[in-house]
Amino acid sequence: MGILKRSDYILVDEKGLLLSPIKEKALAERIYDRHNNISKFLMDVLGVSEENAVKDACRIEHDLSEKHTKNARAPTKSIKEGILW
Repeated sequence: MGILKRSDYILVDEKGLLLSPIKEKALAERIYDRHNNISKFLMDVLGVSEENAVKDACRIEHDLSEKHTKNARAPTKSIKEGILW
């Protein structure tokens, strides 16, 4: 949240309430896609429960590079289709 505030993507009032949404829809979609990809990888590849995968994805998405987030898509799709490396 701090990164978004410092980048002026969101505004927060003195009580901590959000005043405006993320200013770029494309950024919001990338963040949402990144979170979903990590969550799916954790559930489909590692067998993590949905509840824990969603929580862990929130933590991981801040530190994982964009390249590695994209790389998480391939094994998830392959495993779902029954194709292992």
